[in-house]
Amino acid sequence: MSDDGSGREPVEETPVANDGGASLVSRVFQALRNRRRRYVLSYLRDREQAQLDDLAIQLAAWEQDIPPDEVSSEDIETVATDLVHTHLPKLEDYGLVDYDRRTETAAYTYTPSLLNEALELAVTIENP
Repeated sequence: MSDDGSGREPVEETPVANDGGASLVSRVFQALRNRRRRYVLSYLRDREQAQLDDLAIQLAAWEQDIPPDEVSSEDIETVATDLVHTHLPKLEDYGLVDYDRRTETAAYTYTPSLLNEALELAVTIENP
């Protein structure tokens, strides 16, 4: 299935014992495949959790290369909607983020060294 947000991909929650960790590697790289998800993970890695609006503001600022206080309310709403309907559910499926819809709080829940190393490389290259 494509990574365009048209549907959620089924993902194993834990690696199969005899796959050498391949399902974990697959989950990490599927999560990091999309720039917005990389930004979510980068933001949450440093804070552990964040309110949806704060996350949307920062992602929109990084994506537009502007200060957070210059992000328009329309851009915040667009990013927040995309996060709620596409990226946060995928990151939950991958077992990397927990999103509480009631409190609109996202939390970084899984920190394997592979994810941290891959995310650090992506952050170094993109420098959000």
